[in-house]
Amino acid sequence: MVPCQARGLAIQTPLGDIREESTMALSFDSKLKDLVKDPEAKAIIQSYWPDVDLDAPTIKIAYGMTLRKCCSFPQIEIGDEAIAKLEEEINALGH
Repeated sequence: MVPCQARGLAIQTPLGDIREESTMALSFDSKLKDLVKDPEAKAIIQSYWPDVDLDAPTIKIAYGMTLRKCCSFPQIEIGDEAIAKLEEEINALGH
């Protein structure tokens, strides 16, 4: 059996994989890996972190963390006001 994934359920059967997409909405509290999979969310994050390659192996280490947690690290170097705007934009996606 394939483990359950954040945005969908994957089950391996004798006939192959069955995948069911969930309707879980993306938010500031979603894991970074789920946000990066969504082109709109990825573009929003990239606009706040223009010097960060979101597909780089060093960033993939943080894929299991929420965007909120990632923004709490001083290395991100964006202020509280920008974080609040980022949260608002991500939460407004509604998907």
